[in-house]
Amino acid sequence: MLKRLLCLTLLLSVMSFVAFAAPTLQHFIYINHREAGGVNIKTDKGLLDPRFSGAQIVYKWRDLEPTKGHYDFSAIKADIVNLNSINKKLWIQLQEKCFSLSPNVPAYLLQDPMRQYVCVGLGI
Repeated sequence: MLKRLLCLTLLLSVMSFVAFAAPTLQHFIYINHREAGGVNIKTDKGLLDPRFSGAQIVYKWRDLEPTKGHYDFSAIKADIVNLNSINKKLWIQLQEKCFSLSPNVPAYLLQDPMRQYVCVGLGI
């Protein structure tokens, strides 16, 4: 009886370890910009390497929302089609910050006056 209980405990321990094991680590190639038509993504030889699961591609907010409330996801859709054709995944990085004179946010955010709110009592 004790032997069965010990075996059952061991079996349950192993099963719970397997159930909560971390997923397989995946590696993605970082692509910090997208050239016209995604040429640099389509020609990246590294994506053919089986060690990589896909590409992490930076998309600028201003490119995805050219005017207020109007979105253009054609670049993302094209990259999904391209990556799917080589059995790779897409990791989307939406970029709103930058360290250059060319902002990554839509023009309306820089031009339209926006009401600012103060959180009283929070020192903000």
